[in-house]
Amino acid sequence: MNLFEDRQRAITEHYEDLITRTNEKLPYGNGIYDRYKYPVLTAEHAPLIWKYDFNPTTNPFFAED
Repeated sequence: MNLFEDRQRAITEHYEDLITRTNEKLPYGNGIYDRYKYPVLTAEHAPLIWKYDFNPTTNPFFAED
């Protein structure tokens, strides 16, 4: 495999792990709202197609745009 494919695979695996993990309820709260371990939405949750150019010719190092 080349650098582009290795980096694409690693970043895609990390993204899939992020969006498929379950959120854990924390034991403390205020009685009205439950608190959770992971934030609901962060910049990492943005789809990869929004952040990366998947064309190896124009982005040979799979760098973030």
